[in-house]
Amino acid sequence: MQKAKKDGTPDEQITVENGAALTQTVFADETHAESVTFTTTGAWMSSITPNEQSWLSVDPDHGGAGTHTVNITLEPNSTGKDRSATVTITGGGASIPVAVTQGGTTEDGRSL
Repeated sequence: MQKAKKDGTPDEQITVENGAALTQTVFADETHAESVTFTTTGAWMSSITPNEQSWLSVDPDHGGAGTHTVNITLEPNSTGKDRSATVTITGGGASIPVAVTQGGTTEDGRSL
């Protein structure tokens, strides 16, 4: 059932299939985070903060109503320091944040 605003227009909503995908931690040598599958009742788009994060990308980055899977791709982290960004998926008045942290070391503890 779709909620309606006071003016009678539909209230846009975003629901996530797996809430655990909203907080992700990956190792320095990993180049993919867990995909995020969601359903929205209207058009949506994504943004990354802080802005200009060249090490992280989202595909697709926008779409229409329906069920979508967003893939998060990362560059290997050779800085030796953890880095973080938030991918926010927004549609109408609704939004979901996806926090991504990429460690500065590999799974076996090596620095890149």
